[in-house]
Amino acid sequence: MAYSKKTDEGLIVPKKWYDALPRTSWKRFTRVDTAYPWFEVYETTSETYAIYESGQFEEVISYLVLGEEKAALIDTGNGIGDIKGLVEELTNLPIIVVNTHAHGDHVGGNWAFDDVLAFNHPYVLERMKGRSNQTLNNFLNEEMLRITLPKGVNKETFSIPPYEVTKWLKEGDQIDLGGKKLKIIHTPGHTPDGICLFESKKSLLFTGDIFYPAPIYVYS
Repeated sequence: MAYSKKTDEGLIVPKKWYDALPRTSWKRFTRVDTAYPWFEVYETTSETYAIYESGQFEEVISYLVLGEEKAALIDTGNGIGDIKGLVEELTNLPIIVVNTHAHGDHVGGNWAFDDVLAFNHPYVLERMKGRSNQTLNNFLNEEMLRITLPKGVNKETFSIPPYEVTKWLKEGDQIDLGGKKLKIIHTPGHTPDGICLFESKKSLLFTGDIFYPAPIYVYS
């Protein structure tokens, strides 16, 4: 997406959203090579991976948290890349999907997984129906993309398929991965179903879109 060019005390706003890339914050982490170039994967701790989709305007970030018995995939991105194939390359553990909220850029890959957990709120029910190509077509416009789409992804047919929730979550629930747990904290605002997940072993808080360094839409 193009930004207007202007000078303010010698500063120039980038014309394209991707002119600001790469984000310097990623330099703190080790990048992991994978067979899925749509995703940039970073090892943020020895048992946690950030899965970054820098090729599309949303710059979606999902997280893979490894336990001793299971792994939690916190959000599944916008559905453009094969996130299931990616996480199966990163771990042999059974995968549990946990959605921080039901926006399309966080549930786009849900349909590919057998075990999907979401906060119990009516808002989620409508989002489970998926998104049609008509409502998502702008996601793949030229100005929204920085890199080539993955093989098999067609702008004219791209959609988010419906998905099922296999377990409904509530405030205070804990997801046991074996050796670590993710505690559910209901944080409505960006969406009514929004949650954060707290992992006490390494004091990690996964915030979804409740917090990030950019403008954010908040609803009552």
